[in-house]
Amino acid sequence: MAKARLSPDEISYVECHGTGTKVGDAIEVEALSRVFQRERLDTPLMIGSVKTNVGHSEGVSGITSVIKSTMAIERGQVPPTHGLKNINPKLKVEERNMIIPVQLTPWPESRHRRAPRRIGKCDDLTVQN
Repeated sequence: MAKARLSPDEISYVECHGTGTKVGDAIEVEALSRVFQRERLDTPLMIGSVKTNVGHSEGVSGITSVIKSTMAIERGQVPPTHGLKNINPKLKVEERNMIIPVQLTPWPESRHRRAPRRIGKCDDLTVQN
């Protein structure tokens, strides 16, 4: 983001890897919270994963998530996370100012003069000590 001169608040949505496991998702959301710390409380970061929309597409899961994200930008709507009934408390989404859309959500209006719709793509998370 620094090279692009973007602040975390300019990213509205992150398409996550979404392991679908309690531990894996918690690690991914923790990492995202460190990178995308929001300065404004009224602009939560939306997160989701294509796997809830079309399943795990194995070798093409990366391109599938790019297609989903591109369509979301073009249509100005963030697709819902299907099947989400209970959010893992270890994700701490409220505390981290994040939301996981469970219904089709209009893209939030930007407060920045640059491009109004921006996404982040998170895949193949590597954790090192």
